[in-house]
Parts: sequence; structure tokens; C-alpha cells
Amino acid sequence: MTIKVSFDKDKGLQQESVSDGGEGVQIGGNKADSGFSPMRLSTAAHTTDVTLAAHETGVHTFQAAGVSRLAATMPLASSCPGGMFVFRTLSAAAHYLTCSQETNGTLAFCDTSASGSNLSFPGYAVGESLILQCDGIHYVVLGASGSYAISGT
Repeated sequence: MTIKVSFDKDKGLQQESVSDGGEGVQIGGNKADSGFSPMRLSTAAHTTDVTLAAHETGVHTFQAAGVSRLAATMPLASSCPGGMFVFRTLSAAAHYLTCSQETNGTLAFCDTSASGSNLSFPGYAVGESLILQCDGIHYVVLGASGSYAISGT
């Protein structure tokens, strides 16, 4: 089996195709249509609120001036099944994630005990982190360091 991978300085690591000796198979959706690839590994630093697109998987850091909190609006879960998002706080504020692009009432964030439309870092601690994996319907919390809270209906 052959796996073709390329690196783009703006997009990070990109898995292009898999070949079993026959035709290559596109992994992670059609890049020409959506640009989404669950294998994309990139890092983005945010100092203002941000609305993420499906192809912006990878590591996202929040660093606000003073005690300002930052918000990240997640893409539709249906647009990035398999995508992994990592968030890390570099400033002591209650940064948060929202799934407001989803239909009102969709509880897109979940872990083993809660589901909701918002996820926050209420600890006001520098260095907290959170790993989310998208299953196409939800953003599932895989792990965290520090505290987080899922809320909203």
C-alpha cells in the first residue's frame, strides 16, 4: 500500500491519496470541493475571535490581551468527520468554543457525561488544553488538561 503525503507551508501536512496498486483513493473528502482532510496538521494562533472552517483542523492557541476572552466558532460537524481540533490557552481568560453555525438546539459538543452547544475553559489558567475529534455529528472530547465545561441547549 502506498500513502502519498505532501507538506504545504500554509496548510500543513496533507494526505493526498492511498493506492493499493490500482487506482488511488482520496482520503478525507474531495480537496477540490471542500479542502477538508482529517490528516491536516497545522497550528494557528488566535488573538481575536475566529470562525473556523472545516479544513482548519489542527492546533489552535488562544492568547488575548489582559483578561479578554476569545471565542472560536466551530464549523458544521457534518463538514469535517474525522477532523481533530486541539485548543490551548496561552492567556488566563475564560476562552470558549461555540457551535452556533449548527441548527439552533444542536448539542454538538459532548463527552462521557454532558452535551451542549458551548464549551468553555472556566479555569482562567494558562496552558489548559482540549482535544476534540469530530464524528460528523458531534465534537467529542478525547482529552483535556485543566478544566472545561460543556453547556448550552
